[in-house]
Amino acid sequence: MLITVSLLLVTTAMSVVMLLVLTSLADSKVAGLREWGQANGIAVIALLLVAARGVVPDFVSIEVANALLLFTASLMYAGFRRYLGLPVPWKLLAAGGLTALAGVALFHYVHDSLALRVVAMSAFHAATCFGIHRSLPKEADGRLRYPNAFTRTAALLLGIGHLLRGSFYALDAYDPGALIDPFVANLIFFAIGTLALPALSLGAVMLVNARVLTDTAHAADHDH
Repeated sequence: MLITVSLLLVTTAMSVVMLLVLTSLADSKVAGLREWGQANGIAVIALLLVAARGVVPDFVSIEVANALLLFTASLMYAGFRRYLGLPVPWKLLAAGGLTALAGVALFHYVHDSLALRVVAMSAFHAATCFGIHRSLPKEADGRLRYPNAFTRTAALLLGIGHLLRGSFYALDAYDPGALIDPFVANLIFFAIGTLALPALSLGAVMLVNARVLTDTAHAADHDH
């Protein structure tokens, strides 16, 4: 318990740092910055609520916290779509988020199962990570090449991680005795869930920085 709370607090601190960095880039007017900043700000609240489990009412630490985390994932995805000049499928995100939240509520009040709540959340987070991976171009030029490759790869790996996480907890719910050394596995998959946002935010910061440097170099080399 102490390890997971510590990890939550570390991730919260990382989200605060990313929020400050993204805020410092606001003057660049790069599309997507607002959504990424909002995602990290909301994540700080959500992670603190999760860490306060047992101190605040369960409804707050489970339903409210998970609703905020689902909104956070949606905002990160929307930020990358806006950065790329692509439309944001808000209706699809809302439908997926509400379905996942309904699963969380179902496996809290009707059939109390932490494992199945994790499955519901992991499915949505995996979908948004894969969506980010597919949205980013396979190739990018100049300064954008490395940030694009880093973010695209991170989104793919995180999507796979969430998919494995959901599969692991689905098996745990079906047959808890079938798992080997569940403490280590739980810790690994918990880390995947909590560190996804900082990793994607780092990619976003790298992309914004590369875009700003590219635009500045273009402006310096051309006579307006």
